[in-house]
Amino acid sequence: MGLFLACLSLQALLPQQNAVPRLQYALWEARYPWLARSVDKLGLNTIASTWWFWGLGFALAGSLGLSAGRRAFVMMRTGPSPRGSQIALGVIPSGQSLPEVTAVLRHRGYATSVSQEGVAGRKGTPGSWGSLLFHGGLVLLFLGVLLSSATRFRGFVELAPGQTFQETNGYLVERRGVLAPQGLDLSVTVLEMGVAFWPDATVKDIWAQVAVQEGDSPVVEGVVRRNQSLRVQGTLQGTSLTLGSPFGAAALLRYTPADGSGPLQGYVHFPAESPQNRFTIPGAGLETEAALLGPWRQALEGPSSSSPPFLQLTLRGEGTTPVPHDLGLGESMAVAGGELAFDSMKPWALFMVSQDRGLPVMVLGGLAAVAGLALALFIIPRWVWIRPADGGWQVTGQTPWAEASFLVEMRRIAVEIEGSRQ
Repeated sequence: MGLFLACLSLQALLPQQNAVPRLQYALWEARYPWLARSVDKLGLNTIASTWWFWGLGFALAGSLGLSAGRRAFVMMRTGPSPRGSQIALGVIPSGQSLPEVTAVLRHRGYATSVSQEGVAGRKGTPGSWGSLLFHGGLVLLFLGVLLSSATRFRGFVELAPGQTFQETNGYLVERRGVLAPQGLDLSVTVLEMGVAFWPDATVKDIWAQVAVQEGDSPVVEGVVRRNQSLRVQGTLQGTSLTLGSPFGAAALLRYTPADGSGPLQGYVHFPAESPQNRFTIPGAGLETEAALLGPWRQALEGPSSSSPPFLQLTLRGEGTTPVPHDLGLGESMAVAGGELAFDSMKPWALFMVSQDRGLPVMVLGGLAAVAGLALALFIIPRWVWIRPADGGWQVTGQTPWAEASFLVEMRRIAVEIEGSRQ
């Protein structure tokens, strides 16, 4: 219940389809990887947008609400009782004797005790222990379903079209506190990517066509949109690739040494919220501070009539003066030992890699869910008192929860008691 309310609060605060990956990503950026892993261990990064989580959460909340409402209604009709609310069926006309009535209760699974006032029956665990075990069963059911469905977080990867992530040479974004997945025989290639903006420059949609290969399995291609996943099913566990909301612009830079050797090129990533980055030009030994300026969002959407975006570069190295230089899209400039060109610009997006926890954990979660369901259904305490009255028996029942189902059970007992007259 607490997890349900926590995710509900996150959904209200952050309007994305699934807000939890953004929370986890923010924790990584803030250099709290242990807290990000704790969020993952609770399964929050996968359950916040799954139908069963919201269904179970609303069902549990509705069940508790209806039960509390029913209990309050019964208490208004019958008055409070030292041990909860009572339900009275009145006098049941019957010719059965006390031993026969006692046999009816025993047949229904009640432990009975006979006295001069009649017979008392008890089923389940009475008192506060029964209520505690009942709620414990509901919690165990929820955690069991959670454990059998939650995935294991493996890391974040920032990729632009044409870039490939592999475990051996993954694109590690250390400057943002993001770690690439470890221990996975996985290859992810972004074939194409697009982004659309609203008029106020906020993101409208992000989509990516990706090719994923796990081990020696066939390559799986698919299109994923923001906060959606592409799943690669293995033998015992599958890997999911989720396209996250954080994104930015990737500038493709090409450096051509003056000695005539082959050109070197690579992407420099600029986060959308702060389009700045640092990189080192290979071969030139120049540390470069870069800022992406101009209408770069329009350039990511497609050809635009506005002026092209440009990079403001500040080169720092031996024999250079740290003066900002502007390098426009499609232009080049001379640097120490060669030439630097701004060839193209594409969007990049954050991909989250997660993996099923495996068959043993899923089985354990399933067993916990079954045990919790059994505990919640069969441990609910119930009391029934059958006292002699004029022409029959007076039936009174009491239970702290699930009064509606208990009322049905009491009516069945009354039918069996009354049936002796036929």
